[in-house]
Amino acid sequence: EPEAQPQTPDDDSPRWQPLSLQPLSLQPQSLQPQSLQGAVLTLLVQALADYDASRVREGAQLSRVMLEQLKGMESAISTLRQRVPELIAAQKQRMEDRLREALTAAGPAVPLEETFERVRQEVAALGLRADVAEELDRLGAHIAECHRVISAGGAAGKRLDFLAQEMNREANTIGSKSLALEQTRAAMDLKLLIEQLREQVQNLE
Repeated sequence: EPEAQPQTPDDDSPRWQPLSLQPLSLQPQSLQPQSLQGAVLTLLVQALADYDASRVREGAQLSRVMLEQLKGMESAISTLRQRVPELIAAQKQRMEDRLREALTAAGPAVPLEETFERVRQEVAALGLRADVAEELDRLGAHIAECHRVISAGGAAGKRLDFLAQEMNREANTIGSKSLALEQTRAAMDLKLLIEQLREQVQNLE
């Protein structure tokens, strides 16, 4: 038998060629430390500027709210300045009228004029105890100081909180000296406005 010829691949058959595998190289772009630092600083400055602008807007809004509350307090004080003397005078007159009637009904055995003089002294003492002019003056001074502090700006939280505490003390005294429901309500309105002011102050530095 003829010797078998070695088989050779057909020229048209696919040929397997070795692949030259080049490693994928992820080369970072060359970064200049100075340019990177500059970019970071620019972003940081912008972020701080945005933060400051936001704080300024918030502070301006809080200032408007607090000024409205101070305006309400000033209105209540103005009403009390006008009405408290009238309330004291009316209370004195009622007391004198009732006591005069009681002394007259007691008959001639009671020395009317001597007794009534003593009554006048007691009524006058009542008027002094019920007078809240000094408390209203101090409250007005505290409100004026609040206006000054708010207008000055800056870190005003602690100062305004202290002033609110002082105003609350004066409002409590005004309420304790009340001779009529009208005065009691005005004192309560003051205390409510002061408490609302303190709530806003907690958001300030």
